[in-house]
Amino acid sequence: MNRLETVNLSDCILANKFALLSGNSLLISATYYDIGTFYNTFAPKQKHVDSTIAAYNKGFEVSLKIKDIEVRKKVQFYYYNNVGITYANNKEYSKTLQIFNKGLQTYDYKDKFYIWSLLTNIGYLYVLMQDNDTALKYYQKAEIVSTDKQVTDQNRIGLYLNISKLYEKMHLFDKALVYDKKARETIIKEDKRLYENNTRSLDTFYQTEQEKNILEEKNKSYKKYEIWYISAIISIVLGLILLFFTLDYRQKLNKKTTSLLESEKQKLKMENELFIMKQEQLQRQALATSIQLEHKNTFINELKVNLPKDKKFNHLLKDEQLMDNNFNTIRDIIQETHPNFFKRLNELAKNRLTNLDLKYVAYIYLNMDNIQIATALKVDPKTVSVTKYRLKQKLGVRKGQDLNTFIRTMNY
Repeated sequence: MNRLETVNLSDCILANKFALLSGNSLLISATYYDIGTFYNTFAPKQKHVDSTIAAYNKGFEVSLKIKDIEVRKKVQFYYYNNVGITYANNKEYSKTLQIFNKGLQTYDYKDKFYIWSLLTNIGYLYVLMQDNDTALKYYQKAEIVSTDKQVTDQNRIGLYLNISKLYEKMHLFDKALVYDKKARETIIKEDKRLYENNTRSLDTFYQTEQEKNILEEKNKSYKKYEIWYISAIISIVLGLILLFFTLDYRQKLNKKTTSLLESEKQKLKMENELFIMKQEQLQRQALATSIQLEHKNTFINELKVNLPKDKKFNHLLKDEQLMDNNFNTIRDIIQETHPNFFKRLNELAKNRLTNLDLKYVAYIYLNMDNIQIATALKVDPKTVSVTKYRLKQKLGVRKGQDLNTFIRTMNY
């Protein structure tokens, strides 16, 4: 198949697709017939016969849904005629005869053209089968039907010539001459009719030309007014378009300004809420620290008063105070850098974190190793390892994951 034929087939398939979407039985049936005709015309080889018949069969099935009887008859006649010819071209004469006879059973003798066409096709089929006597019988039946006005002179001419050729094959030359004469007379009659139609067409043409000239003259006189009107309309349209775009631009500008103001308002609202939250957090933190320091200072003062003067004990108290002060300084630095650091720790913790836990976390955050932490807290390094293990469990750190890395890379 060449490219042109492929394109035509794709066009037929596309038309069928749109017809199916429309749901119109007539259109669907017609597009299936077009696909069958394509295969029959452009690809009449044996390998495409099945595709041709399949397309025609689908078209026939759909035609049964057409409500208008006359339309349905015409569509089905197309099926019987084309499927029969397809089988005949492939020398499947029995199938051809079966299709044509089925068509004859479908139409009664009031449908003259359909009957005439099928009888003629059957006659021609018997000619192909070299059964001249049977072919002549069907041709004669077709001749009887051809007297009706539904059968045109052009149809009759073909029938007369076929009968004439058949008589020649049968060596009945006198009868062949009779039908040859009938064919010539019908041709002359048809030529005369066509000539008269052409004459009437020419008269109509000249009359139309005269009316056309008159209209052209009138059109010239109105041309100036037409140009003026068109110019005025174009000016009005352009003005309206300009007005529309101006109003549209202003509307978009207003929307954009309103949107920016609304965004700014939301931003200020969020900042204000964040500021209030920070203030509340700082107040709570200051209160907690104040209470803690007050409690610790009271406790230390009581110890100073009640316990005997001991240089070692006083040294320990000073170390404790220095340690707390160091931790408070570290905590303030971390809190200033990452306000949500300790809050996030408490959220992650499965159990409540003690002040000692928070000290460990702060020193780990500063990247201090176990010995440094042990020195700062004056504890054994093993105690640091145990406390770190307990912290991993409290914070839900996975097995194999480093606690130091977890704390420094925590999402806060």
